[in-house]
Amino acid sequence: MRKKQWLVAVATALVALAVIFLGPGCGANPLSPTSTSVPSQSAIENAVLSFARNLTGAAGKVSLAGGPPTLSRFVEGPALTTQQFYVSLGSGIMACASGGTLELVGHISGTLYVNGDSTMTLSSYFNIHGNKCLLPGWTMDGDPYVSLNGSFFIKSSGRSSADVDMSRGWTATKDGNSYGCQHAISVDWDTITGGRQQGHVTCGPPSKTINTNSTF
Repeated sequence: MRKKQWLVAVATALVALAVIFLGPGCGANPLSPTSTSVPSQSAIENAVLSFARNLTGAAGKVSLAGGPPTLSRFVEGPALTTQQFYVSLGSGIMACASGGTLELVGHISGTLYVNGDSTMTLSSYFNIHGNKCLLPGWTMDGDPYVSLNGSFFIKSSGRSSADVDMSRGWTATKDGNSYGCQHAISVDWDTITGGRQQGHVTCGPPSKTINTNSTF
């Protein structure tokens, strides 16, 4: 009888330890995000818009500062009709008032034609370090960064536009929880009509696909 009681006591103790270490559900992680500990869809969409606005804002300054192509700007190329074009989009490190930074790194390059429309390459990405502004309540870092690459168009009238693919992504932490998103977004932008971003982001845990479509 004593042996039986001893076995029951040991079994009870083992069950208690299992409950303490595993928590609710077999193998469950007590720090796994719940429905109340993940960013809202609107917050994620606003973060996507922030990346698009920062990029197109920098690109708009480049095109407006340069103005329409004129012969005085062309010092190389056949018959003074073309010029190799390279402009940095570097915005410097933008500090967040709540903490962390965001930095745009990139360039627009290609051949500019004085008597016609020009199509150039746009290559850029955002470095994100401990940023607490992009996703309020969360601390965001690049995973490894947010990439924006595509084509930049300049018409002979001076009007500019861009078709950009936003890819790669970020991770964010809050109260021991970790959450991340990878982008598959198209950004269309014009100096006159403005911009639109559309596509989706794949986020988690738990895994979720969020469709985005908005103008800016």
